[in-house]
Amino acid sequence: MLKEGTTETSTTAVAFDHVPVDDSEVIRQNSRSFTFASCLLPATVRDDVQKLYAWCRRCDDAVDSCERADEANERLSVLREDVHRIYRNEPTVHPSSAWLAELVEKYDIDQSYPLGLLDGMEMDVDLGQLETEKELLRYCYHAAGVVGLMMCRVFGVTDGRALRHAKSLGIAMQLTNIARDVREDWQRGRCYLPQNWLPLGVDGSSQTEVRAAVRRILDLAEEYYEIGIEGIIYLPSAIRPAIRVASAVYREIGTQIRRRDYRVLQGRIVTPRFRFVSCAFKAWADGVAEDGKKRLGLVSKQQSNSSHPLSFSTELIMNDAKYLFYLGISLTAFMSSAVFLLMMLNPKDASYASLPIAYAVVCLLVGIVTNVLAKRAERRVPVPVRVSDSDRQ
Repeated sequence: MLKEGTTETSTTAVAFDHVPVDDSEVIRQNSRSFTFASCLLPATVRDDVQKLYAWCRRCDDAVDSCERADEANERLSVLREDVHRIYRNEPTVHPSSAWLAELVEKYDIDQSYPLGLLDGMEMDVDLGQLETEKELLRYCYHAAGVVGLMMCRVFGVTDGRALRHAKSLGIAMQLTNIARDVREDWQRGRCYLPQNWLPLGVDGSSQTEVRAAVRRILDLAEEYYEIGIEGIIYLPSAIRPAIRVASAVYREIGTQIRRRDYRVLQGRIVTPRFRFVSCAFKAWADGVAEDGKKRLGLVSKQQSNSSHPLSFSTELIMNDAKYLFYLGISLTAFMSSAVFLLMMLNPKDASYASLPIAYAVVCLLVGIVTNVLAKRAERRVPVPVRVSDSDRQ
């Protein structure tokens, strides 16, 4: 859309060439989920993760902000040639390419990964509608799977088994994006719901048919989330909380879509703030419990089999541990809230102003959330009843 006093060429050129000085600004402006999760990353890798996200985001924006296919292809050519320049140790043209150049030099990222991402962006140009599920998954791999592979390099992952899981987690998140953004993509003339699922596209299909296709997308995403989350164990322990939180809050988007009966054409579905925070906190706390369980050696291949008698006692132990953990935080938060309320009623310093009431409200909310989680964890796993030989007869 043209703005008053500008031309189409100058407007889009400025948008393409403009790059924020602070790469963290890009992630703050575009993703609440990743902004929140990145706060849990160690400082040693947080800046580099933000640089990688910022470069990927600028590549995506380079296509999405174009109104003509030839202009999008021209921008992609600039970015693609910059990738080749980086691996030839030559100066780059586009400002955002400096972020990628720094990461390639530092982590020796495989050239096929950034080029693969640009292949995904190229698929967006004149996309129309994807034809099959196989083509959908190929697009998701290029759009987000390769991002997971590049993240592995930044995280210092050395176990090759992690790559399959990282790729799957990226694909799962992209499938969630597609389910959420059906309406926006349709308005741009794109449809990522495969043609063999939705032969007439969004325009020619009923809302019931669109909802059925969205459900299939989310069911497929769940399969890839399961594979992706299984691989978190291969990550360095300091990295795991951030990835658990990111995957949990992104997965929650799918849950919210299901709760609204897949009615994505009626408007963009977002996770309520309270649910977002509680989901993130639960993912973090469950991860702490899971890592603690592994450190204590409470899990083994033999115990993971539900038929083994120790598996039930182990699950009971972990339920008790989670219950006490949540309960302890809940009680502490409630007591802290009471203390801050007393400080508000009898302030010792006029400079306190409204801080005590703000802290009291925050502590009260934390107490409520952890109390609910404690009640859930309190549910016991039924202990199997041993059946004697005489009873079997």
